[in-house]
Amino acid sequence: MKNKKILKLTVFGLLILNILTTIYVQLEVSELTNRKTPTAMAFGTTHICINHAPSNITTGSCNFTIPWGIPINCTINGTDPDNDSIYYQSYFVTPEDLFNISYSGKINANIAEEAIGNHIIRIIAADMSGCTNNVYMEDFNIEIIDINHAPYLSTLIPNNTLRWETTFAFFLDDYFDDIDGDNLTYIVSQDDNRTLINIGPLGLTTIKGVDCGTSRFYFIATDPEGLTATSNTVTYTITNCPEDTGGSTGSGSGGGGGGGNYYSCTPDWKCSRWSACQENGTRELRCIDYNGCNPNNYIKFLTENCTFISPEYKCEEKWECTEWSICINNTHTRKCIDKNSCGTTNNKPTENESCTPIPSCFNGIKDGDETGIDCGGSCGACRITEQPMAVQGPDNKIILALAITLATIIIIIITLRKQIKQAIDKILSIYERKKQPVYLTENQKQKLLNLLFNIQDEIYNKEQRNIQLSILQLIKIYFMELLGIDVPTTENIHLHIHKLNNKQLESILIDFNKRMNSIKKMNKEKLQEVIDEMSDHIYLVSEFHDKDALILPKEREVNAENIIGRFYQKLSNLHIALEFKELIEAKNLYKELLEDYNKLSHEQKLEVYDDIMVAYNIILYLERFY
Repeated sequence: MKNKKILKLTVFGLLILNILTTIYVQLEVSELTNRKTPTAMAFGTTHICINHAPSNITTGSCNFTIPWGIPINCTINGTDPDNDSIYYQSYFVTPEDLFNISYSGKINANIAEEAIGNHIIRIIAADMSGCTNNVYMEDFNIEIIDINHAPYLSTLIPNNTLRWETTFAFFLDDYFDDIDGDNLTYIVSQDDNRTLINIGPLGLTTIKGVDCGTSRFYFIATDPEGLTATSNTVTYTITNCPEDTGGSTGSGSGGGGGGGNYYSCTPDWKCSRWSACQENGTRELRCIDYNGCNPNNYIKFLTENCTFISPEYKCEEKWECTEWSICINNTHTRKCIDKNSCGTTNNKPTENESCTPIPSCFNGIKDGDETGIDCGGSCGACRITEQPMAVQGPDNKIILALAITLATIIIIIITLRKQIKQAIDKILSIYERKKQPVYLTENQKQKLLNLLFNIQDEIYNKEQRNIQLSILQLIKIYFMELLGIDVPTTENIHLHIHKLNNKQLESILIDFNKRMNSIKKMNKEKLQEVIDEMSDHIYLVSEFHDKDALILPKEREVNAENIIGRFYQKLSNLHIALEFKELIEAKNLYKELLEDYNKLSHEQKLEVYDDIMVAYNIILYLERFY
């Protein structure tokens, strides 16, 4: 017991000696490096934006109880207290998107039968003031109802000319249609007897000319619930009648009794091609009499024997590969498996590939050829490089103090090695890799991605100003969904970002929000990079699923004419790699960007610096989890 007390007193004394030594060294260094520092002043102009957001959205000429299959073309209306111009955006709160609302508030759509039911759409009205408080939104219920649709005439029935006592046939089903797929029945309405019209099954219609002149008629189609559609008026002209189609003229010896003409219907059979040979060794030919001479027997099926040949099965390889391993001895590997187990390797991807080791630019330590922490040398330029002033003074005293400090540390480590090991284990457990926090629900993620993909589809078709406004609006919706706020002002966004209790993510989000001020000055190449960065930000706060890989963009082609354009195209590919959590690929792209960065002029470096730092900070953040 006594020995332990002596040991503890010794350690305590050494600690006091170490503290005094450290204080002495600090005083010596401070005395040598104490110099006055300059004071910086900045001048600028503060602009105050006074604005009232839109206060109301009405359905205008739109009725949100909508029958499926009926085209809708209407416009919603909004009210702005300042009489500013309003533009609109929308997304569906419920999973299925039915339509989009244009910037001017117009809806032009035709809803499919599969959408029957209730849906909720969130309509966003924003004024053109450019202020941050320029948004109002409101949710509306949309009911898609099921109704019976009337049949309709899809094609006009043509007029025709017939010779007397000849027949023409056609199918009314070729001219009428029904959106519900109902079977239709037909009747004909005519005011004369110059034609004899017969309607058979499937609307097979035969028209026979029985008296010369003009015959007019129309057809009516009826569905099972009694809804009807009427055709156009059809005109048939009957020609080539004999001079006397009746009996005797009435003088003389009587005679005749009717002109003696007899009509014989000649079938007009037209057949399809032979069907493929079936497993029972037969094939079939379908023939139709287009003159309809026998309305009860105008379709025939002919059958003949054939030799059935079983199709040869061809196995298609389906290779899936693991991620590349780390680069060792300038080579990395992966494992590829054929999911269909074809037993062939015709399309097998390579499993070995040469590589270049990545410098340690993301470990938070100044090492290698770096001139600062994770910057300089092969890691690219540091934003601010400071040259420390030389320290000159009593070297012997400082060396002695450092020797005493080192001896103290060694004695403490030997004495308290068990306690130190326990403390180190505890610290390491704190810094174990954790699962990436998720702040957005799956529905919120899909809504944001749908809005983003709409902007992506329009980026090269719409005016640059409209694309800029769409991106600004999407960023506001992003923060509204992420932070659960209704008014996305800068102050409100910063306040709620702090509540996420995630310091590293907090810094990334605040920087992203600040960049909103520069979006109105961006060209389309830079806007494309912001769209890819926006997608990256969505996956920073949501969960990535394998199915997401099917909808996310793949690598973009680097083909811009100028160096800045190519720089932003490569930066887009870096953000796409981060969406897939492919940090190895992202770091390779980051290394290429640093090489390109060193080739830029001073003004160009200032232009791209903030953008490349965003990618750098996101890589550091994701390294904690992957």
